[in-house]
Amino acid sequence: MKKVYLARDPVNAYLLKELLEDAGIQASVQDERTFTLQGRVPFVYPTLWVHDEDYAAARTVVTEFDRSQGSPRVSYRWTCPKCGEQIEGRFKQCWKCDAECQESEGAALAKKVPLGVMLFMVAAAVLLVVFVLSRGRREPRPFPEPAPPILRG
Repeated sequence: MKKVYLARDPVNAYLLKELLEDAGIQASVQDERTFTLQGRVPFVYPTLWVHDEDYAAARTVVTEFDRSQGSPRVSYRWTCPKCGEQIEGRFKQCWKCDAECQESEGAALAKKVPLGVMLFMVAAAVLLVVFVLSRGRREPRPFPEPAPPILRG
């Protein structure tokens, strides 16, 4: 086994693990539990390990992952059907001829975001909704009744 990545947190490590598994590369996350010691023990970060024969292919996936982490939003471009101008994906209308974008933003994003990342984002959103809804249903605990006074006779 070879160490292929030193992650900044467990979420990043597992996100990259999913990307590697989508590419057919078996990976293992190590030291994710020791991350909680950060601040008390220096340089405690999760690491990602792959088999020796998969190392070169894994480095390619890791390089792409690192490159995508540089910008917070996925960047894509679309071509104007009227004049052929290349337009950034965040714009819905061509700046040159005012033609509308033919491709929906969701379709363009789905082409760029790997399946593992998309599933991770959906799962995180579902967990957040479940957590918020479950906290709203909690009934307040009643106060305990006071103990009866001790009667002395």
